[in-house]
Amino acid sequence: MAKVDLNLFIIFRSIYQHGSVSKAAKALYLSQPAISHGLAKLRQHFDDPLFHRQGNQMLPSPLARNIYQDIEQATRTLELTLTKTKLFSPIDSDKNINIAMHSSVEPFLLPKLVKRLRHSAPKMTITSSRLERTKLSEQLGNGEIDIAIDPLFSLPSSISHSKIQPQKMTVAVAEKFAPSKDLTLEYYLQKEHILVSSRRTGIGYEDFELSKLGFSRHIAMRCQHHFAACCVLQDSDLLLTLPEDIALTLQNSFDLKLLSLPFELTSADIHMYWDSKLDKDPANKWLRNQILQSTF
Repeated sequence: MAKVDLNLFIIFRSIYQHGSVSKAAKALYLSQPAISHGLAKLRQHFDDPLFHRQGNQMLPSPLARNIYQDIEQATRTLELTLTKTKLFSPIDSDKNINIAMHSSVEPFLLPKLVKRLRHSAPKMTITSSRLERTKLSEQLGNGEIDIAIDPLFSLPSSISHSKIQPQKMTVAVAEKFAPSKDLTLEYYLQKEHILVSSRRTGIGYEDFELSKLGFSRHIAMRCQHHFAACCVLQDSDLLLTLPEDIALTLQNSFDLKLLSLPFELTSADIHMYWDSKLDKDPANKWLRNQILQSTF
């Protein structure tokens, strides 16, 4: 088989990941003709179109889908090998950091992390995106995401993880509707609740723990963000169970009273996740340390 320039595989990977010749060119700091020329060579080598245009998208052929994982892993390993030979300098790096966070984590972690990065790595940019558990392993593996932050859940051994902070829960209620005494389990079960979740159906972590005790609560409303939930909370007698860190932050903006949860709730520890190939990568290790420092 004829020899192939390794740079062509990097072009293949970029087109596959971005679904566009122009976006691949931008990502690789190359011209569109250079990308198109590289793709033409790959098509000749594999005797396959590899990608076909559909609207604004370049969709992979069956062969392209079959070879992508091998090419992605090989090119990423090569990049990591080259990276390890260089001294990582945060102050000089213009890397864009991509972090996928659970919505309950972003409000209290992101401000602290950005503050640290503005001081120690002023040229870096940061993107915080919605965390999709079904795609997380693939996104971490192909470098689309550098770090993910979420409560503990099962992932393959190719993904490393570490606990960064326990998450204590509390109950928020509008001050004008707050009970005069400590919150009891009976009162908690009698009231209606807001559940913050990105999913349209399903129960919350606290509901799972309640079910172990043989109880259930009435969810009167679901929404995606704690800020929106607190906006509703101001003018209703609903209860909102949420992480204490977020509650303390939002309490400054809303007239809320925070009450102790009236039943035992195992701490929902927050973990950060990264691709195992990056365990010793200088840049990723540095970023993990910045995240740890931002949680205290």
